[in-house]
Amino acid sequence: MGAFEGCDLDGNGGLRLVLCADRTRAESSRLGNGGPSVRGRAFGIFDFTTSVTTLLASLITGEIWKHYGAPLPFALSAGLALVCALLLLASPKFRAAPGS
Repeated sequence: MGAFEGCDLDGNGGLRLVLCADRTRAESSRLGNGGPSVRGRAFGIFDFTTSVTTLLASLITGEIWKHYGAPLPFALSAGLALVCALLLLASPKFRAAPGS
């Protein structure tokens, strides 16, 4: 399972960092306080948050697996993925035409 997570981080990690950098650049220019230190702080917060949530998710999944067996964590993950996909499809930004 860890190998699949590594592939996910390899494939999508760069995209997440680009999203973080672009968002930071946009907010910095809007607020007028841009610069490398703001972007560095944003990357630090992003990495810290990602690390903590990954640790918590692993601990919670391990406890669910230990007490209820293997199928439940996978079913919960599939359910959460479905909810996220439906929320994304219902998002006004997702439905808007490009350039509008």
